[in-house]
Amino acid sequence: MASNGTEENGTTDQPTTPLVESPPPALKDIMEAFAKTGTKPKADTPEDLTKWMIDYLKSTGAIKLEHVNPDIVLPPPPKPPPREKSSKVVMTHPPRISNFSGNEPKSGDTTYELWKQEVKLLMKQSYEKEAILNAVRRSLRGEAGYAAMRLDLDASVEEVIHKLDSIYGNVDKKEELLAEFYGSRQKEDETVTSWSCRLESLMGQAVERGIVGRQDVDGMLHSMLWTGLRTSLKDISGHKYDTIKKFDSLRVALRQIENDHMHREVLTKSSKPQTSKSSN
Repeated sequence: MASNGTEENGTTDQPTTPLVESPPPALKDIMEAFAKTGTKPKADTPEDLTKWMIDYLKSTGAIKLEHVNPDIVLPPPPKPPPREKSSKVVMTHPPRISNFSGNEPKSGDTTYELWKQEVKLLMKQSYEKEAILNAVRRSLRGEAGYAAMRLDLDASVEEVIHKLDSIYGNVDKKEELLAEFYGSRQKEDETVTSWSCRLESLMGQAVERGIVGRQDVDGMLHSMLWTGLRTSLKDISGHKYDTIKKFDSLRVALRQIENDHMHREVLTKSSKPQTSKSSN
């Protein structure tokens, strides 16, 4: 029987060094990071590291904890739930077009040129062809509606426009259209605004029929806007025509001159002495 550390064979047991579990790799990284700052944490076990970090943070004032159980191992923060991809639903309203009945606009209706322009702009947007066709057919009234009704039910928007062009489109010859443009003059009771819009309407028809290129539009309008002015405005606006080279800018300047001219006429009339007939 062995006693006092002596075995039965007469040999004595030598004391052995207790095994110490090496810290996990994550703890090693934390310890090395602290070592670089000259601080040596106590991190033999995760519990020791947790207690040491809490004490360290309290000593530096980074945190203030009144009651902390150093034996508690703080769990990692929960991962946020994965974001669900929300499907974006875009609701589009049915397109609308101004009503058109025929050559003579009725109350609430528009002209064929404006109606056709609305349709062309709508065709450039991201509406389905069927939605545009339905909007076109809903907008047609009276004679124009009957003309479209005589087409096939599956007729395209282009076919509807082609049909209406044959009924309401401009049929003037190209030479006549240009002659009308160059022969136009501002009427005595017509403002610069109305006069310029009339010119633009004629130019729009010329462009649509391929008579005038878009690169020439501004120069032609600029020239005719001043050339066709009535004499009372033309005589006092020549300097504006020479210095302003853009149609829209010249229109603004001529409107200002027209407005000043009208005010002077009103003041002149109001300053004339009123004569009264003497009673016999």
